Amino acid sequence: MILTLDQDGDARQANFIDHCGQVLYKTDTPWRLGHRTTTIVKAPLAVPGMSGGPVPGSIVAEIEWGFVHNRFRFEGQELEAGDFIPWRGFMGRKRAFNGPDGREYEWKMCDNLTSCELRTAPDKHTIARSHREHFHFFSDNEPPMLEIFPDGYHMVDAIVMTFVFVDHLRREKRQSQRRRRR
Repeated sequence: MILTLDQDGDARQANFIDHCGQVLYKTDTPWRLGHRTTTIVKAPLAVPGMSGGPVPGSIVAEIEWGFVHNRFRFEGQELEAGDFIPWRGFMGRKRAFNGPDGREYEWKMCDNLTSCELRTAPDKHTIARSHREHFHFFSDNEPPMLEIFPDGYHMVDAIVMTFVFVDHLRREKRQSQRRRRR
């Protein structure tokens, strides 16, 4: 399953679109001073032949971005990001969490900070991978994508939710590195 991100590729403010052009998830992070909150909504599905229009979307999760601590709200829980998806590995390039199936998964930021990969923690089996946008001179540009492999289909909500978080951290880290180079 490939989900294409629209807008500028910022996972906190995007539509996640499937291969048929249908929006499956929508993220919204209104700008405001102080704490910002990203809301992740599973888009309503329009079922052909169903009367009454599309079923309203449902909130999958909210991520509150604080100055010091970030927080997740999902499935009736409220957890500090450091408890739910703590840092792992050398130089903090990995974040680990327990999936809805009870297994441990970890997001790994690639060395050049352009993409992320979700793997099972013990055996390093790839479940999902992000692809950055690619610009071409003589053909259409490729938008950023989140590729979810069949072994991750049972937990797409968790993958999207944690990807939004890890992608934001990746972007911040990359911007920080660029500033230091100047």
